[in-house]
Amino acid sequence: MTGLHPLNFNIYAQFLNCTRLFSCGPTVRDVGYPFWGGDRPQECGLPALELRCPRYNYTTVDVGGRAFFVLSINNVNKFMKIVQIDLLDDFCPDRYEDVWLDENVDGRLMRYAPDVERLTLFYACRPPFNVSGSWSNFTCNVSGTDRLGYVVDESRSLVGTGCELNITIPVLGSVLKEFRRNTTRTTLRDVVNEGFAVEYGMYGAACAACERSRGLCWSGTNSSVQPTCLCRDGPHPFVCPDTGLI
Repeated sequence: MTGLHPLNFNIYAQFLNCTRLFSCGPTVRDVGYPFWGGDRPQECGLPALELRCPRYNYTTVDVGGRAFFVLSINNVNKFMKIVQIDLLDDFCPDRYEDVWLDENVDGRLMRYAPDVERLTLFYACRPPFNVSGSWSNFTCNVSGTDRLGYVVDESRSLVGTGCELNITIPVLGSVLKEFRRNTTRTTLRDVVNEGFAVEYGMYGAACAACERSRGLCWSGTNSSVQPTCLCRDGPHPFVCPDTGLI
């Protein structure tokens, strides 16, 4: 049996484990690096990007300490569309804090897609609400009392609102534009429920080179944001060597 390369089967098993892809329901299928979850081991993705598939076949992910539904993942363009879970039913979140991602922290993992704009939600407002162009008022329980709230887009002045609380949330600019153009066909609830898009392919070029060499982008046990290339004979910095292994 000369001419065959020895193969460490523990390392090869590690490689095979990371060929497993995450799927959940009809819209999130065959997702690999930088994600992990389900049958896909943690070492195969970044620790902070765990995907979960609870009952009813919907996918969730935690970002910045908040829970989001994953509406879709585009494996080719490296876009993920998400919506904050506690804003789906109404405009009253569990915590009155900005949803806007911290670019200094979360930016290492993902960044907003170009088509993302801001909405500001004001709470515990004293009428009259004096921001021109505000949209549909609603009520939320604040400190045990139902109080008025309003939604305003980022182009409006936020000075002198007479409101005690406000939060900023990301939304898709294309959906917001449709709402501004035709409020009878698109509602604010539609705008929020459509979620927003983030890019997660910051290391796309490095991963593409690794995959061309028949390797897998891999974080391993060091939890590094910068991936290495997991090959059939173990991890390598950039690409797999030409070992002749099949």
